[in-house]
Amino acid sequence: MKKFNLNLVYYFIAIYEEKSLTRAAERLDVSQPSLSAHLKNLRAEYNDLLFERRSHKMEPTPIANDIYYRYKAAYDSILSTLPETSDFSPQECDYTFRIASMNIASVFLLPAVMKKIQSMAPDCVIEVVNAKGEMASEIREKRIDLILDITGAHSNLNSKPIWEDELCVVCSQGNDQFTGDLTLNEFLKSKHIMLARDGHKRNLLALSHSPYFEQRKVARKLNTIQDFADSIHHSSWLATLPKSLLSCCFNENEIKVYPLPFHYTKPSISLYWHQNRSADPVHKWLRSCFETA
Repeated sequence: MKKFNLNLVYYFIAIYEEKSLTRAAERLDVSQPSLSAHLKNLRAEYNDLLFERRSHKMEPTPIANDIYYRYKAAYDSILSTLPETSDFSPQECDYTFRIASMNIASVFLLPAVMKKIQSMAPDCVIEVVNAKGEMASEIREKRIDLILDITGAHSNLNSKPIWEDELCVVCSQGNDQFTGDLTLNEFLKSKHIMLARDGHKRNLLALSHSPYFEQRKVARKLNTIQDFADSIHHSSWLATLPKSLLSCCFNENEIKVYPLPFHYTKPSISLYWHQNRSADPVHKWLRSCFETA
């Protein structure tokens, strides 16, 4: 049986995930010349370059792509057999966590989670930035720890749904144009306020939720949910929102709330992270704060 240095698996995974010898060496706490020597041994074993430098990145070859998933599965399987040995203590943690969040999650999900984190780890710092359409490199390079975004927004990352809610239609209490339940015809004839994707003008309630959302007559597009109250109170416009946002954004005595007059797919929000953080005990604790809040 051919002998193989199993430590090379560990080195290979780090290079593949970091796409940089410098970052991989820092992650492994080894020198870069030492890591380069291990990569040379790997290349000899497979008779393949495995990684090629392109635009300051170590891009994997087809053979490297093929063996990564086998290496990763085997590595994770071995880790799962080990007892928890980390001495991580939230009370002693002084990390700065950087979280990218879409606006509506910042309004009603993050406050409870941040309160929980601060109670368990009072020396931690939470930095919140706006979630963008493409954040793969930022989260892979650990410049972002977690992303809170609509489910399905980042298919190349690990994810877990953490929130789902029903939708409703809101208008000003002074709006007397509807005599009973809102009908589909009234919904389509009315003018609407739309919550756009943070940093974009894309409709958050896209075709995957219902084609009727695309047929609305949009009077105003807003990037932040906090701006909805003034727009509703001073107009005859409608807004479609998750029910859990009502108490965060409105004085409920000043609005009327209607059920949507058609079937739709409930919107949901997921937690996203890079696979290179999955086994990190600090990161696992951070994710658990969101999953149980």
